[in-house]
Amino acid sequence: MRIAPQAEGFVLDGRVAQVPWGNSVAAFLLDAVDAAGVPQLVRIAAPGTIRDTHPNLAGEPRDTLDLTGCTVPADDIRAAPGWATEAGVPSVESVGAWARAQQMVGALETCLGSALDHAQERQQFGRPLAKFQAIQHMLAEAAGHVAAATAAADLAAACWGDPRFVLATAIAKARCGEAAGHVAAIGHQIHGAMGFTQEHPLHRATRRLWSWRDEFGSDALWQERIGRAVCAGGGAALWPMLVRLRGGAG
Repeated sequence: MRIAPQAEGFVLDGRVAQVPWGNSVAAFLLDAVDAAGVPQLVRIAAPGTIRDTHPNLAGEPRDTLDLTGCTVPADDIRAAPGWATEAGVPSVESVGAWARAQQMVGALETCLGSALDHAQERQQFGRPLAKFQAIQHMLAEAAGHVAAATAAADLAAACWGDPRFVLATAIAKARCGEAAGHVAAIGHQIHGAMGFTQEHPLHRATRRLWSWRDEFGSDALWQERIGRAVCAGGGAALWPMLVRLRGGAG
């Protein structure tokens, strides 16, 4: 999205896609660049023209908005925060990925809890599913993914507002996305066909996991950014980077 000055403030040029509830919100933020290529944050007080609406897999609306020609007052434009500019990552995308990671942890915990309950309650061959070693292995694998995703999301939350935020968010979003595939698959395997029925609540979590993992940057996108950040510092800087990320920026 590009912005250009005019008499009334600034005029927008471009479209934004996959906006959650874009036709329902009173206002939203988006990333833009001015004529000099400087990243800016723009507050849009009213949605633009809806060009396309496609719900995601969970049935949540995702709108494409045409903002070409929309005018924005100068007071609704701010310079992008320094942590985003330094990292070269759009700030709205980073915050959106951070929020999605926190939401995905909740959905992952829901899937694991449902699988545990079902394995303990469902009887097969005269004993609960949880007594079968294969099921125990699957539950242990799912629990490991949930624990790792939760730790990554907690780290990103602890880094809110400081220079570590983008890298911590990249790790959290990538790790939660990886966990989403494994935990959702295990959850449905343990539930069998029951978990896919409309009446069963499991799909309300798994459909969101499958959708959210691709929103505000896919696993591959954030993994690439992690790799670039590590390579930019060189091998000698890797360990100090991890120490700062975990323990603070001091």
